[in-house]
Amino acid sequence: MYATRKQEYDQHLESLQISKSMIETAKLEGRQEGRQEGRQEGNLENKLQVIFSSFREGIEIPLIAKIVSMTEEEVVKVLKNKGLL
Repeated sequence: MYATRKQEYDQHLESLQISKSMIETAKLEGRQEGRQEGRQEGNLENKLQVIFSSFREGIEIPLIAKIVSMTEEEVVKVLKNKGLL
């Protein structure tokens, strides 16, 4: 009886360790995804600021598009959404 209980206990501990490892892995992946999303949002925000300030300074849309690595159509859409066109 003791050997059976010990084996069940050992299996339970192993299961807990696996569960803990899976949770830690999920947390790490979540943090990495969050950081990546934050970088992408920051990059987009920077592009928008460059578009707005460049347009206000009189820089032409084709050059703005080239600077921010977007199409002219995308830049025009951004400017229209902001009410600048």
